[in-house]
Amino acid sequence: MEMRKLSGQDLFPVLTLFSKLGIKDMLKAFFKKQADATEKASAKKKKPEKAETKKDDDEMADLGMDFVAELMEVALGNIERGKDDINRLLASLCGTTVKDIQELEIDIYGELIINFFRKPELANFIKSISSFLSK
Repeated sequence: MEMRKLSGQDLFPVLTLFSKLGIKDMLKAFFKKQADATEKASAKKKKPEKAETKKDDDEMADLGMDFVAELMEVALGNIERGKDDINRLLASLCGTTVKDIQELEIDIYGELIINFFRKPELANFIKSISSFLSK
């Protein structure tokens, strides 16, 4: 099943979903860690050597991968609370009905959820609200 790109109107169901999945606080903590790591890297030197820059990039990548793993764990642990919202959002993104989403085989349904969380637009949205969430 193909998913369309996220649009501005998807903001509301996405925020509702984040709240129900219990990941808002995780997002806040992640952006704080990311800002701290960036600040730490900047404080080391004004013009870091290539090896240090690579190390800092690797640390940021590790931070991101750890975060995604934690995010998925918490989201999956709370998925029952957001199930109806997830089904409505997936139906909207796939141009189908909630009933069709509910009747998908488990592997296809799981793939849709994973693909949703991997959407570049979602990552961009999360980055754009990071300053708001870190307050």
